[in-house]
Amino acid sequence: MGMNFLHNYIPEPIAFSIGFLDIYWYGLIVSIAILVGLFLVIKFAKKKGIDINHIYNLLFILLISSLVGGRIGHIIGEWDYYANNLNELVKI
Repeated sequence: MGMNFLHNYIPEPIAFSIGFLDIYWYGLIVSIAILVGLFLVIKFAKKKGIDINHIYNLLFILLISSLVGGRIGHIIGEWDYYANNLNELVKI
């Protein structure tokens, strides 16, 4: 079994569901990475005497920028579809 299992295993994309909300593995992993990064940055900021509110402001800007940039990147990558469906450009 050993190595063959690892070569043939295809995990489900949905980690778990809460009611009608599906939680995907990649979203879970990205969320955990953001929280761990935030924890580490706050820890280092306290050592350097940086105001924690600056960290939270930066986090907010980074999250919004990531969402907008990710959507723009997706639209550019799938332009053939969106060129014919302009009403779906702003849908998340």
